[in-house]
Amino acid sequence: MVIIIAFVLTMIFTSNKEDRESRKDMKEFHKELDKQIAQGPPPELISQYRENINSQNNLQSAKNAFDSENYTDAIKYANNVLMNDKHETNALYIKAVASMDKGIRLENKRLIADSISYFDEVLVQNSNSHISDAWYNKGLALTHLQNFSEASQCMSKVVELKPYDEEAWVHKMVVEYMLQNYSTTIKCINKVFEINPYNEHAKKMMQELKENNLF
Repeated sequence: MVIIIAFVLTMIFTSNKEDRESRKDMKEFHKELDKQIAQGPPPELISQYRENINSQNNLQSAKNAFDSENYTDAIKYANNVLMNDKHETNALYIKAVASMDKGIRLENKRLIADSISYFDEVLVQNSNSHISDAWYNKGLALTHLQNFSEASQCMSKVVELKPYDEEAWVHKMVVEYMLQNYSTTIKCINKVFEINPYNEHAKKMMQELKENNLF
């Protein structure tokens, strides 16, 4: 009987000791938690948060400037975003299109050429939201630089992705004509008419070919 009582007392003592240690550990945990709450979030998290907010604001400013055809500011704000994240696809795309449009407006071939390299960066990112537009606009830029062969390749990429893109087929029709690939030009005309039988550009191109006995 004495042995049983001793055993029970040992169990109670051990249990109480464990409870005291558990309460002590919990008290230390809450103390440390209160300390961290009082200190606030770590400085690096605050800095990262501020950078993210600034990037979002700059991206929206870039979009607004581009929509207003203020290409200089669009490029500036896009560059601000890219300073923090050089792979931010939306900023890259805005910078590319703004550079191209500004170059065309100013007849500045260097800016147009720069835009092509920016479109290439967008394409490397392989973003579904921009890939067909990047190929199309790169083709436009190459056309303005009279690089019709590469422009045609870009338009081919577009129509692979979007087989019923009327504008891409029209543009491919034009560059194939400039390359004197008349049989391919006729195929493009037929494709445009398949999409839109009333397309004026295709009608004019067909008339041009007929007048030169090429149709």
